[in-house]
Amino acid sequence: MQGSTVRKDFVIGIIATLVAMSVFYFYDRSAQKKIAAKAKIEAEESLENVQAESAALPAAAVTSGEKTLAKPMGTSLGEPAKPEDNQQVYKNFSEHLKTIGTCLEIKNSVDSDKVDPTFDNLVVSLRPALGEVVVQMDDWTQRDLRNNEGERKRLRTEINYQSNDNQPLKHLQIYKVNEQGMPELQTADPEQSLNPTDAYIDSLRAGFETSLEEKGGRAYYQEGEELVMIERNGKLESISLSKGGKTVSCSGLDSLKSNCQCL
Repeated sequence: MQGSTVRKDFVIGIIATLVAMSVFYFYDRSAQKKIAAKAKIEAEESLENVQAESAALPAAAVTSGEKTLAKPMGTSLGEPAKPEDNQQVYKNFSEHLKTIGTCLEIKNSVDSDKVDPTFDNLVVSLRPALGEVVVQMDDWTQRDLRNNEGERKRLRTEINYQSNDNQPLKHLQIYKVNEQGMPELQTADPEQSLNPTDAYIDSLRAGFETSLEEKGGRAYYQEGEELVMIERNGKLESISLSKGGKTVSCSGLDSLKSNCQCL
């Protein structure tokens, strides 16, 4: 009788162990599924973010290597200043010109405590130290348009200077800007996508007002110094200039949040 009880307890113990193992097995499987599902959601969200950032690329600009490239709008240090803030912008730019001279260890000209942040004024300031600009070229242009109905679109041209016949090639891209502010690439006339005529560009602008105009380009001096610049609505937005192993980079020059760094 006692042996039967021991065997019964032994069988019950085995069954309890099997039940416990099954519970842990299915719990672990469930946890793994939850982890996998969470990872999948995070991966999809990450992909969506990358795709959104990629779609937003044709906007403002940054500099990179041999040419200026586009960057998402809103990543500049500040939006263009309002007319009533121009005097402070001019004062800030005058101080930045001094910073450029100190960083690069050059004697540039700063003849006023308030200087309009334009390319021409920058060239005048650098002339005593670097001389005249010998080559100037555009890398891209971009124009944001809006009509009375609220429809928005973006015209962008990118210029390639490495063509086989050494003639620059201008590529046109047309975007529709949706309600979320994201650009959507549109189909352009195949015959006008490469080296579009001024007449074709004007036809695309018909009925629209320009809300933002930008361009990125470079200028070279006689000793080989390269000035990379971004202009926004006719004002300098950012610049990068190197000389003697030093580089000065400035951003938001047309805003109240301008900044320069010496590297």
